[in-house]
Amino acid sequence: MKFFFLFLVPAVLSAAEVITPSSTSLTTGDQFFPAANVSNGSGLSATPNISNYQDVTHTAASGSTAWTTTAPGGGSADYFNFGPDPVFLLRFNETHDFTDLVYWGYHFGNPNGNEGNSFRLEFSINDGATFGAPIEVVSPAISTSASTTLNFGSIHSGNAIRLTIFDNWFEGFGSHQSRSHHRNRSPR
Repeated sequence: MKFFFLFLVPAVLSAAEVITPSSTSLTTGDQFFPAANVSNGSGLSATPNISNYQDVTHTAASGSTAWTTTAPGGGSADYFNFGPDPVFLLRFNETHDFTDLVYWGYHFGNPNGNEGNSFRLEFSINDGATFGAPIEVVSPAISTSASTTLNFGSIHSGNAIRLTIFDNWFEGFGSHQSRSHHRNRSPR
């Protein structure tokens, strides 16, 4: 998966930018492909900006182009039935006003349901020392190689974001996991 953020420049309400974190760390969960790949732009067809991000695509997942967890329940099992919710700490060089999460899913050329679909975001204005109340956004569809933009519904300021993925689109080997399957999990 890849994460990028749109933010609104308050002085010029019509101007928006795509911004990437200056650092990304996985604080809970595990990694089969490196967590740094979440925000380093690897595998994208172009550097996303406000003019092109909806046209930028992501190549098939590999150890140099995507982040993924291990498979604690085996390759045909839903990670969320066996592993902890992955939590990322995303830091930015300055405080921004965020409006949207833009991400590209995890795939091997065809949708496989292993990309995240439910996200909890908590914003910090003190580099992650404390966080405000969480917001949750849910993807309407599997993204495959295209970007998905999830609007926050309001502006959230921060120079750090704690991002938790708490469900995916897993539909493996005949057993469909519903979108609400993990929604009642306690925040970590």
